[in-house]
Amino acid sequence: MDGRCFPILHSTDLIRWAEHGSAMDALANDHVEYWAPEVSFWNGTFYLYYSSGDGVSMQLRVAESRQPSGPFTDSGHSLSPPGFAIDPHVFNDEDGRRWMFYATDFLDHTHIGTGTVCDRLVDPYSLAGSPLPVARGSFDWHVFDPERMEKGGVRWYTIEGPCVLKHKGLYYEMFSAGNWKNRTYGVGYAYSDNIERSQEWTQVCDGDSIFPVMRTVPDLAIGPGHNSVVRGPDNSQLYCVYHRWDASQVARLMAVDRLEFVGKQLVIYGPSTTPQHRPTPPRIRWDSILIPTHIAEADTGPRSEWSEARIPASVGSGIILEVWVRAEQGSGTYGICIYDDTSSRLQIQVHPAGLFEIVQDAGHTFPDLKQTGQTLPPEFRADVHHLIHVEISGRLLRAVLDGGRELKCVLRGAPVHVALFTNGASAKFEGLSYTCGWTDTFCDDDVSLGDLGWLGGLSGWSIDMMNLRKLPNTRAGVLYKPLPSSSYELVVNVWLPEFSSKTTYRFLPLATDTEDGPQIEIAQGVNAYGVSVHGIDSEDDSERMELLHGLSTNRCEQLRFRVEENIFSVECRSQMIYSGSVTKCATRIGFDATGDARVDMIRVVGLEGHPGESV
Repeated sequence: MDGRCFPILHSTDLIRWAEHGSAMDALANDHVEYWAPEVSFWNGTFYLYYSSGDGVSMQLRVAESRQPSGPFTDSGHSLSPPGFAIDPHVFNDEDGRRWMFYATDFLDHTHIGTGTVCDRLVDPYSLAGSPLPVARGSFDWHVFDPERMEKGGVRWYTIEGPCVLKHKGLYYEMFSAGNWKNRTYGVGYAYSDNIERSQEWTQVCDGDSIFPVMRTVPDLAIGPGHNSVVRGPDNSQLYCVYHRWDASQVARLMAVDRLEFVGKQLVIYGPSTTPQHRPTPPRIRWDSILIPTHIAEADTGPRSEWSEARIPASVGSGIILEVWVRAEQGSGTYGICIYDDTSSRLQIQVHPAGLFEIVQDAGHTFPDLKQTGQTLPPEFRADVHHLIHVEISGRLLRAVLDGGRELKCVLRGAPVHVALFTNGASAKFEGLSYTCGWTDTFCDDDVSLGDLGWLGGLSGWSIDMMNLRKLPNTRAGVLYKPLPSSSYELVVNVWLPEFSSKTTYRFLPLATDTEDGPQIEIAQGVNAYGVSVHGIDSEDDSERMELLHGLSTNRCEQLRFRVEENIFSVECRSQMIYSGSVTKCATRIGFDATGDARVDMIRVVGLEGHPGESV
């Protein structure tokens, strides 16, 4: 290479990657090994955390840059005491606190070896110094070497490469375990409802009854591991980015596969060895726009120093939007505003004084607001880039600043348009991506199905314990929700209880405003659940094809429906179970159920302009 550390690659679609040199110069003296870089952005600076040393003694260090492409300069700070500390990973929580997960040795543990810990990141250069255990060696598949001679011949366990996500109130740490040369090597995970838990988190994959979520496929995918997780170009689908060895076991290659939460399970659809769906691009992408401040006239009279740039797409049943923004001049506010069908305007705004808040225009009260504002830390800088992520499903709005601080509210009316705005300031907005779609995870018991934009048999369903549940002893009735476009992907997680409940799900992924159209059904067979499709290939709706058997009970299963270029397909987890042509354009999706029905998640993303190839 160029004699420097950590090559940099760049991509906007997770398919085409461009090289951008290397991140930083090597350090002097005893720093001969450089492992596991990870970059975290905070308050205008990119911080590159990495481990360095001689391979036996390793420490956590941090370098910094104003640009993601570098060059990065080592800060001179070591975050860990002398010993062995590797694989740093930074996690931003919803309350604004930042945590570092990393791997270190446990020499007094019952299973001697390397495990992961969590410590609070006090500032970019220092830890609180009170690491808590997260995951340590427990199972045979974690064994790195049964007689590791350089460690005195002990049976050595290895858990390393932490990566942390939060989903439905639970923290999930993914990790790599074992020895990549063994077939048992792979990625497992542990979870906790408390990031400050003093005991180890609960590990899921024992390697016997529950296998690692990703592991070696002999002769095809060797040693997949040490992953990170990113949202795809549509800002909706999660992807696991990891390395694996080539067939000759000489070089490690980067790989990307879909990641999902299916109930409480974390699932990676990999390591894949066949072509996969191309990541969905956003419907609208803007590179950069500067919004100056000025006096503007509006229907309701003059709005002093208000300026906006409207995004040329309707909200429909939901959107996912991300944009980077920084203040240029003035001391006013800037952010994203939503216009609804009651002529109200809602502002998701950043205030230079250190507030991230939701405000209603013209002084209106907003009784359905759930979390209207958060105070930002004293060191917050308005003149550097900050990331605003907004999701709207029906009338439920969720906004996140810099990947951590979260606001939620229920809009007064149905959202119609979205705009970027400044008020008493000028601001630069960059890297905007706008996707038509929505995700319903049913995490808010005080949010109704009507708030989420669902229509039809609302009285037969309730939101309870982070699930959509059919009310007992009722005929649920069909629920409908409008589609963002005629080409789309629909992903649904449903719970399959024991057979005594007589539970059946019926999905209508090709419904119109006047017809339900073909249906896909999950129903009990003789000794297992099965998936059937009927009403597509024949005008006789009684025609029925049993396509999949053996679905497990007492767990969630995931169905994925896609309509693109008049091809309709159905997958169960990663298995294709149906593909055929359709002639009518769907305008909404629908479903109903019988028995003890529980829906964990429903997600729809529009595929307008999507090329449809596999890669």
